[in-house]
Amino acid sequence: MVYRQRVLIIDEDRRTVDKLQEKFVEFGCEAEIALSGEVGVTIAAERHMSVAILSAKIGQQQDWSFVRRLRASDPKLPVVLFNAPKVKGLSKEARRAGVSKFISADVDPNAVFLEAMKVMRN
Repeated sequence: MVYRQRVLIIDEDRRTVDKLQEKFVEFGCEAEIALSGEVGVTIAAERHMSVAILSAKIGQQQDWSFVRRLRASDPKLPVVLFNAPKVKGLSKEARRAGVSKFISADVDPNAVFLEAMKVMRN
C-alpha cells in the first residue's frame, strides 16, 4: 500500500486555500481545506494529517491558543505558518505555541509546498 501525505490547509481566503490545495494535489498529496480555525481543529482531531499549513492570521487568533489546540489534537503534527508579518519576536512566539516552520513572505504556493515537504520529512 502506498502512503500519501495528507495536508491540512487552513485559511479564511478561499483563493489561497484553493491555490495551495492545487499545488499539493499536483504532487500526489491528499489536501483538505478548512476555511476557519475551528473546522481545522475538528479535521485534525478526526483524521491523521501529515502536516497542517495555516495563515498567520489564523495562527495568531486568541494569542496562539488555536495553534496549541491544533497541536493538542495531534502532538506530533507539524504546523507550518505562512504569510507571517515581519514583526520582531513573532517567530519565537509562534514556535513556543507549536509552530514548526515560520514563513514570513507573501503566499507563494511553491515556497509553502517546499517548506511543508521539508517539515514532513523530518
